[in-house]
Amino acid sequence: MLKRVYNLTVKLKKALLIGITESSLDNKYWKQLESSIEKKVFVEKDSPDIEKEITDTNCLLLAFATPVTKELIDKAKNLKYIGQFSTAFGKVDVDY
Repeated sequence: MLKRVYNLTVKLKKALLIGITESSLDNKYWKQLESSIEKKVFVEKDSPDIEKEITDTNCLLLAFATPVTKELIDKAKNLKYIGQFSTAFGKVDVDY
C-alpha cells in the first residue's frame, strides 16, 4: 500500500507556485505546507515573472500540465523539490 507524505523534513525558503491559486487546495493543506515553506510566490503559467522568481526558488509546485524545461531548471540554482498537482509528470523534464 502506498502512503502519502505531506510533511517535508526540511524548511524551504521559497516556493514558486505556477498556475496554482489559494483556492486550488483546502486551507488545511496550505497550513501543512506553511510549516515547511517560509515564502509562497504565486504566478500564472504564462507569466514573465517565472524567469525572475525562479532564480532563488527552492521548491516548484506546478498545476496540471505546466511545462518545466531543462532551461528553467538550470535557472533555479537552489532548487530542491518539484511537485506537480496531477497524477502524471509528463511536462517535467525528468530525464535531465
